[in-house]
Amino acid sequence: MKYRSQMKKIVTLALSLSTLLLQGCGVLTGGPLLPANTHFRVLPLQVDPGVINKYTQFLAEQIARNRDTYNISNNPVAITSFVNLENLKHTNKLGELLADNMIHEMQIRGFRITDFKSMPAIQVSKMGDFVRSREARELRSEHNINLVLSGTYTNHEGGVIVNARMINIANGMVVSTAQTNIPREIASAIFGNYHPEELSIAEKRAKSHQQRVVAAKERNRGRRQSNRVCMDNGVCIRGSAR
Repeated sequence: MKYRSQMKKIVTLALSLSTLLLQGCGVLTGGPLLPANTHFRVLPLQVDPGVINKYTQFLAEQIARNRDTYNISNNPVAITSFVNLENLKHTNKLGELLADNMIHEMQIRGFRITDFKSMPAIQVSKMGDFVRSREARELRSEHNINLVLSGTYTNHEGGVIVNARMINIANGMVVSTAQTNIPREIASAIFGNYHPEELSIAEKRAKSHQQRVVAAKERNRGRRQSNRVCMDNGVCIRGSAR
């Protein structure tokens, strides 16, 4: 009797272990553990805004490593806003944040930093080179600034390409460069207004403005011609408007 009782306990324990093992196999093999009619909801990607720091750190590290033997100890660096490569007069939250973060990253790497990102004296040409102006010369004479760090960003389907460069404004020579790519999911999560088609929007606005300018010139030309009086010999004089 005692033997039968022990056997029953062993069989019960074995069945319990078998059930657990089968459930474990279901987990390992990806077997369904939830009812077939279970509904799922896709949550948006949660990204810590601080993740953008690693991209500016990467840029700053490249700038520090790629520079030549230029003596930076006595040469302050002016940092400007990062601008849209296709519209060099436009920036956004990304461009401003990159510039602000670069101030910190360059400072802790031993550079003497001056924040001139909002000054109109520092501009970028269509080729990405700095345009020297009277104000730029004043940066050298009044603030002893010879180096400027700025950059551009370009939206694409996969994210945002960021290029940075440090230039000697005295001679236009490139002192150092850097580049990184911010994945689309990071840019979208941190900057809710990220749109890959931003470039085409800017181009459409510029084209629309150009069309309005051309139309206005045509209207003015038509008014001038309507006031002209031409003789039989082909000589035309401007008439007076009535």
